Amino acid sequence: MLSRLLSKRRFAAALALGLLLVDPATTSAAPGAEAAAKKLDAFVYKVAMDDPHRHEFQVELGFSDLPGEVTDLQLPRWNPGAYRVTEAHRNVRGMVAETASGKPIPVVKVDEITWRVSHGGQPFKVRYRVYRGSYSGIGGAFLDDEFGFFNGVYLFPYAVGHKDRPIELRVEGLPGAQVVCALPRAGGGGKAFKAGDYDMLVDAPVHVGKVDTINFKAGKVQFHVALQGIGNYSDKKLSSDLAKIADTTYAIFGGEEGVPFTDYTYILHLRPGGRSGLEHRNSTAIGLEPWIFGDPAAYRKFLGTAAHEFFHAWNVKRIRPGVLGPFAYEREVHTSMLWFSEGFTSYYAWVILARAGLASEAEAMEALGEQIKRLQESPGRKLMTVEQASWEAWLRPDDGGNSYVDYYNKGMLIALALDLELRRISGGQRSLDTVMRELYGRWKNTGAGISPTELEATFVAAGGPRAPRSASCSASTSTASTRSSTPSTCACPATRWTWSKRQVVTSSWCSPTAATRARRSSWCARAAPATRRASPTATCWSPSTASRSPARPRPSGRSRRWPATRATP
Repeated sequence: MLSRLLSKRRFAAALALGLLLVDPATTSAAPGAEAAAKKLDAFVYKVAMDDPHRHEFQVELGFSDLPGEVTDLQLPRWNPGAYRVTEAHRNVRGMVAETASGKPIPVVKVDEITWRVSHGGQPFKVRYRVYRGSYSGIGGAFLDDEFGFFNGVYLFPYAVGHKDRPIELRVEGLPGAQVVCALPRAGGGGKAFKAGDYDMLVDAPVHVGKVDTINFKAGKVQFHVALQGIGNYSDKKLSSDLAKIADTTYAIFGGEEGVPFTDYTYILHLRPGGRSGLEHRNSTAIGLEPWIFGDPAAYRKFLGTAAHEFFHAWNVKRIRPGVLGPFAYEREVHTSMLWFSEGFTSYYAWVILARAGLASEAEAMEALGEQIKRLQESPGRKLMTVEQASWEAWLRPDDGGNSYVDYYNKGMLIALALDLELRRISGGQRSLDTVMRELYGRWKNTGAGISPTELEATFVAAGGPRAPRSASCSASTSTASTRSSTPSTCACPATRWTWSKRQVVTSSWCSPTAATRARRSSWCARAAPATRRASPTATCWSPSTASRSPARPRPSGRSRRWPATRATP
């Protein structure tokens, strides 16, 4: 008994001694854990414009806490959103590197976009100049004595393997110039900005110069509009119209509570020949003619571009093909889904204008009709699928009008067809808005991109059960010999879009109404929606009425706006 007690006492003493020996308060963390706990300093990127007459940006990059003896710096081959090679490396000159103490260190160009710096594990700086003397639009970079503008991929390389490191951007502009950028401010008199990583840095173009600014709020979002150049615009009308675009877009994705940013910036270049836009995470740069604001048609076209780029803040910047973020900047990135990313956005640009009251129903329908005509007159539509056209956005042939199909154009019409079909089979309870909200909700939950298969599955799920029918409406069989007419109205059969086979399949027949039941030939056609015609006396699609003009749907009440989804599923 005594021996057992002594043994227990020895065990308790040993246990206490062991606990003391491993007490976290008296021991140091493992070297790996200590390194992981250490907060790494942000890289510092500086850009100056001391010699605008030479059209050269002066760039200095500061790096620290990089492992190893050497680091590769790579300049991107492309600018996300603009699917073409930039060849920005051709205009980089005079690169040198030195330690924090000013000692020169070797920097060697190992291929056309890569520079290797031998820093021996020390913090170091890199200096060089970038020539940008030709204005190539809102997707490039340019500097003269009037203004400077750049997309980051033209000026800034990234440290290979460290694109996730935070970066502080410091801009030294022209005397008296304003610095416009959508990145969060980092102090420094309004000329310093912070980016969470390299992707965020280069997804925020910078404009430096004297600009007119318009500030307004739409919901909880603060908007900034910077206009470079002169034009016949009205501050009040421009801010009012852009606010309408914002409010209408919020509604598509479930209201202003779900907006993924708190501020948004428009950079507008008013220059002759300006007719393009490029989307960014919470900003856009748009080129437009200076004197369009007094021309209703031209101004409406600009508003369409503004709506297109603003919608991209959801569709492309959040709802995106899986390969479009995080980005591989060192090579061309192909996707078969640009017909969705760009075509659907083009469709929604007109939807937004119509719902916001910035375009009439007739104007929207006319624009859609022109798109149908344009596709039908394109020889390339018979040679290339819209998925293949998306994949080969980088490789468009010289005779593109004959051998290439425009994924903006055809994607827009696919969006129209799917929107109408979803409304039809659900009795107006679901629409393309339903799909976009579902995709956006998925992004908010996961932050991940989507695949073509996931996109198709989302549409199939949104199709759901067809609209409720009256109790006396019975479905007939798909066999012609057993078809029977019923004296009631029924909804058309659900249509399944099989994109992999690029065709439309109708799975069943529906019966004619009482007014047409005597005409045994009046059945739903097995054909694509583009070839169908609506019967004015039946809810079914009828080949016997194919020669008639379809009854044009009208919005309820006196509103002439685009019909919104009647209920949110």
